[in-house]
Amino acid sequence: MQAIEAAAPEQSLDSPVEITLVTEANHRIANNLALIVSSVKARASEILAHDRLVRPAEVAAILDEISGRIATVGALHRLLSRVGETGSVDLAGYLDEVGAATLAALAAEDRVDLTWTTPGACAVPSGQALPIALVVAEVLTNTVKYAHPTGGVSKVWLGCSRRGDGSLMIDISDDGIGLPDGFDPKADGGLGLRTIRGLASQLGGQILFRTGPLGVGVTLLLPARPGHAPPRMELVT
Repeated sequence: MQAIEAAAPEQSLDSPVEITLVTEANHRIANNLALIVSSVKARASEILAHDRLVRPAEVAAILDEISGRIATVGALHRLLSRVGETGSVDLAGYLDEVGAATLAALAAEDRVDLTWTTPGACAVPSGQALPIALVVAEVLTNTVKYAHPTGGVSKVWLGCSRRGDGSLMIDISDDGIGLPDGFDPKADGGLGLRTIRGLASQLGGQILFRTGPLGVGVTLLLPARPGHAPPRMELVT
């Protein structure tokens, strides 16, 4: 409310513009909190399915993941308070903020060198911003956990671009050890990879993985218009 009043102090509390913004904010807050609740419940079910004692280090890692998701949602709401009536979010600024918040939540600021590779703006409808950010946050979490298991600083490159057909590509790559032999990221993996695949489906997009001795790359391909499937791309390994 403070952001709305500061932006338009001359409007009454029941003005059409303010009502629209508050209604939209409430809707997004409810949806985003529901995403966090679903994530926590999924993690709880995963723990119960193993039917064993959970080590303190595992509990700490789980809480770090949850705090990272909360930080991602918080970053979106801070940004949306500045979006106003435009209805679009510049991923260049937003994902940089999300990346920093995720690494801070994982206490990994000194272990990941994150570089934004896209010059200029890369705008998306505000409704797409959170699912995109959650994909990025999950990929960064996996990078922190697996890219360099023996230690050292992971280099991560993050960027987005528009293809000639108008579809959007968000690409995240690292310089780690790559995926294990025989590992299929389209079907295998734990909660993090299932979340990534589910969010890509929610966006009506396609998620692609590539791996090699010089790291893992993840590409999220989104259609030019919501509800229209993007042209297919093949998995590269």
